[in-house]
Amino acid sequence: MERASHRPGRVLTSVALALGVAVAAMGLLAVAPPAGSLDDVFVVLTEARRSLGDVDQGAWSPAPVDSCTSPADVLLKMALLVAAGGQDPLRWAGWLSLVEVLIFVVVSVRWLSASVEDGRLRVVCALGLIGTPGLLESATYRLEGPVFALLWLLTVAAAMERAPRRAIAWGAALAWIRPEGVLLGLGASWLALGSPRQRGLRGHAVAAALILLPVTVYRWLRFGDWLPNTYRAKRSDDLLQEWMDGSTYVFDWLLSPGGLALAILAVIVGRQAGAEREDGGARGLAPCWTAVGLAGLAVTVLVGSGGDSYAGARLALPVGIPLWLGLSSLKGAPGHGVALGWLAALLQIVAVVGVGQVGPPAMERLEGARGGPAGLEVFQSEQGALEAAAEALGPEVLAHRHLQRVRWFRPELRVMDLTGLTDSEVAATPAPGQVKFGRDAVGLALERRVGAMHLDPVGVRPAALATVPLIPALSDPRIADQFAGAPFLPRELAEALDAAYLGASYPVPGGHVNLLVRRDLAARFEAAGFSVASPAPGRR
Repeated sequence: MERASHRPGRVLTSVALALGVAVAAMGLLAVAPPAGSLDDVFVVLTEARRSLGDVDQGAWSPAPVDSCTSPADVLLKMALLVAAGGQDPLRWAGWLSLVEVLIFVVVSVRWLSASVEDGRLRVVCALGLIGTPGLLESATYRLEGPVFALLWLLTVAAAMERAPRRAIAWGAALAWIRPEGVLLGLGASWLALGSPRQRGLRGHAVAAALILLPVTVYRWLRFGDWLPNTYRAKRSDDLLQEWMDGSTYVFDWLLSPGGLALAILAVIVGRQAGAEREDGGARGLAPCWTAVGLAGLAVTVLVGSGGDSYAGARLALPVGIPLWLGLSSLKGAPGHGVALGWLAALLQIVAVVGVGQVGPPAMERLEGARGGPAGLEVFQSEQGALEAAAEALGPEVLAHRHLQRVRWFRPELRVMDLTGLTDSEVAATPAPGQVKFGRDAVGLALERRVGAMHLDPVGVRPAALATVPLIPALSDPRIADQFAGAPFLPRELAEALDAAYLGASYPVPGGHVNLLVRRDLAARFEAAGFSVASPAPGRR
């Protein structure tokens, strides 16, 4: 791809465009969906703190588990904790995500300015890239999403420009961000190198070694596994089930405004790719053909991964970036492409703002964002309950589904992650059917007679579990949705839990924190401030 010349006017246009898109990004991020689980970032923060040696877990020191999807994100969070110097790490993680989005904006605009002559095309592609499905949504999770987008942008650009060394270098960095980065980096480097028949196998072998081996060897030496534990915890034992789940996710996403936007782009870029192929002959793949190929690879990886349990397009992020870069490479008079590009960009904005209406209104979020990203005050209301539960449990184990933050607030507390995300033994348990947020080892926790269980995806509920019959509160969807949430337990398992555990509730601002506590520990929890249900007649 020929580079456009730099002129003062072009530089000023780029600066203005970067500032405008950055402001748009901050506004869109403010009205984007609230983090589907701010709790997830505590997995990485906890691992970062542990890697820094700042945690005293006393006699209980579990073996390290690769519970983080991104080794690079752990390094970033380690640097964040050092820089924060004891200040609110959750708020700092929010600022870090905003900075990462801003860097993505600057890099994308700079690349477009240097590569695209048509000013209209530069503007629409810049807006399209910042609004591409999944980017702003992934930033709300305060994890590795924006960094993944940045490195994928650079990798795709290098592949489109047929720059093998840069494609391999960025692809190797991408592999440290997310597991699918290995496959995407390999695909981009293969396209940048060209056909093995024309260029030989040596370059492809070197690229594969540089992208695959370093991160794999690191995981094996540090954790004794060549894949992250989260990958195993979130996958069904049935590969067909995973592909069916992934296909359903992609199909549903394509019916959304954001998915429709990328479908429009795929048609435009695909038609240009066909023309390139006819004209290219033996010269190899041209930019649009490369963009379509990498977008197709990203869709295939998404389907094979089983999709995402959370509503939204977080995992669809790598699909849009190649298509917008492909649109930017349109030649001639791209007026038709620009018009459809504006339509796609508008649909993406509708998708972001539309999903953002789930929860508080946009203006309320903007008002709340005046003080910066949310911090630990989000979980302040439940802090007393966690402190009281830790006091009552002592050396006993707390099993949880969605309470990763307890490992940050109470590092000395023994925990069992029922989803398996931070527990390799749970991640290895059989899962022949559909797996959504991870495993659900409630039965195993019952066998181990853990001291208490927290099964609720919501930290604070208006109703107290201690005041309702336990069996329907765990198994009847009409009632259980107010307490344990999905996946709802089979009645047989709920009856077994009812025989060994009691509902316990701790009053906090806004409602109650609800636990299941082992019957012999009821008095200790009552002494710690919990209301504990009375045993049914004839049961002790």
